Amino acid sequence: MASLNTPDYITTARNAQIASVMSQVHDRLKELHKIIAEREQTLIAELESSRNVKLDDYIPANISQDMSLVNSFTHRNDQTRPVPSSFELDYSILEAVKSIGHFTYSDTPTNHTKGRSYVPKPMSNPGRNNPTVAVGKGGLAPGEFNVPRGLAIDPTTSNIYIADCVNHRVQVFNSDGQYLFHFGNERGENKMCNPWSICISIQGLYVTQFKLGAIHAYKYDGTFVNKTGSRGKGAGQFQYPEGLTNDVDGNVIICDRGNNRVQVLNGELNYLTEFGSEILKKPRDVKIVSEYVIVLDKSNPCLHVFTIRSDKSGVDHIQDMITQGQGEQVCKPGFFTLDGNNCILISDQWNHTIKCFSANGEYKKDVISLCNLYRPQGIDYDTTKHQIVCVCWNQSDVLQIFKTECLTK
Repeated sequence: MASLNTPDYITTARNAQIASVMSQVHDRLKELHKIIAEREQTLIAELESSRNVKLDDYIPANISQDMSLVNSFTHRNDQTRPVPSSFELDYSILEAVKSIGHFTYSDTPTNHTKGRSYVPKPMSNPGRNNPTVAVGKGGLAPGEFNVPRGLAIDPTTSNIYIADCVNHRVQVFNSDGQYLFHFGNERGENKMCNPWSICISIQGLYVTQFKLGAIHAYKYDGTFVNKTGSRGKGAGQFQYPEGLTNDVDGNVIICDRGNNRVQVLNGELNYLTEFGSEILKKPRDVKIVSEYVIVLDKSNPCLHVFTIRSDKSGVDHIQDMITQGQGEQVCKPGFFTLDGNNCILISDQWNHTIKCFSANGEYKKDVISLCNLYRPQGIDYDTTKHQIVCVCWNQSDVLQIFKTECLTK
């Protein structure tokens, strides 16, 4: 049988379609590159004005990319055009900015979960807004992280427990940032899966398992004690549990993000009650202060205050505060804690800062600057050592400790 050849008019039509699509892709790439260039210039101007430095002194020459990489593209139908290396510029500029915050820069390509190309340095003489300690990097080894999320400080020992989410473990450091041990990624039915947040109690610690919809209980040394929960909408079930805390009676209060509610379990992880479904929208973190329960979520305003009834039969919603946005507002809240003066500290992921608010929600200050944070996550305040502890991810995966005397007054 003779082979069939594609008619010329079909080939011509296909070539015209390919040329049209490639032209659209070319135009879109130019637009994206322009946006990236504008973002860089804005960031450079803000940085130079706030720090009185010239970024050219810190950015390696190979970061500067020629627009001709995009403009010189020609339409070719016989092969896919490569994406120019200049589109790594958005990440490279952030790495360069971090070099001012005492990070070592490398132009090795990076991504969000592995292969980070810079290692933070502990600070020998920290100044304003600089961390006293900055340790860790992306990786699997002890002391390295892969998307760290929540953390909690043991009030007795000041040890720092960090949910190393994608490494499926909890890592423990002392108050000086020295690695001690980790647990949770052992084989078996009690293995962790994407631990998200941690709270410390008199019995030990509790850890939310984001993907499993479960809560695990451990002793302080990492020995497994108990677990409860599964994916679902019923009582004691969870859809992506995130932040959690405990009260004076040993009960565990958990943000059930996917079900838009907060659930309360006793110390043995038995279901007691739930609240907030008529108000909350993807609750992320929770704290208890005296007779108040404070919940952080993705709604606007993002902080909701409930009061615990005197007979402890439930809670009542009494106040909303702190709107989301730019400037003095919170752009994308991650976690929050309270300092020694009952001020509210919120890790603001998209503003790359930690914001401080009074107990009634009035903005006070940004306590840590852009140069030392990128996508801050878990945060806690050590009342004994008088220091803020936080972790960052998305190109840093770093544990940072800030002495309060080093922060902006």
